Amino acid sequence: MGVIRLILFLLILIPTTAYSQVDYDKIKQKGLEPITIDTVNEDVLIVEKRFGTLYFKKADVRKYAIPHNNLGVRIDQHHDNLLKIVNTSGNTRLVDWWNDYTDEERQSIHGNPNFVNDHKKALSELYYVGADLIHDGKFMVVDKSSGEEVRKRLKMKRVKGLYGSRYVEFLLPNGQKFWHLVTRLGE
Repeated sequence: MGVIRLILFLLILIPTTAYSQVDYDKIKQKGLEPITIDTVNEDVLIVEKRFGTLYFKKADVRKYAIPHNNLGVRIDQHHDNLLKIVNTSGNTRLVDWWNDYTDEERQSIHGNPNFVNDHKKALSELYYVGADLIHDGKFMVVDKSSGEEVRKRLKMKRVKGLYGSRYVEFLLPNGQKFWHLVTRLGE
């Protein structure tokens, strides 16, 4: 009787996936559909990237940062720094100096290629959560070159890297990436 229960438990447990988890490695290309976010009346997390500024509702970030599987069991992924930021009221602005800039560029901007501030940990915790929010269309993006909100022709695209690496890049209409994700490491 105990073996049958164990087998049934495993059959239920194995196919369950995390609540906000997406298998990005299976996506070759997909169009993105952003929303317009009211930055005056809603609490918003603003993320400054190199080529674009992203806006996420703090309520959505909170929801995605505490994922549950299909059985309702919480999966502990340690988003403490991110949750501390999104649990504050009002708009919060984070500037990402690490993912889109080289060491030389950080050296010229800050005088130190190993520049660190309070936002670095929260941004690293936002890496997958932000990708899930973008994939699900719970974001707004403003192109830094034009200063205008981008509503059309946004896409995510799988890209091959060196030595078998794979990435997913989230692209503006002009081809510049505003978010990226490593899906497979090479040799």
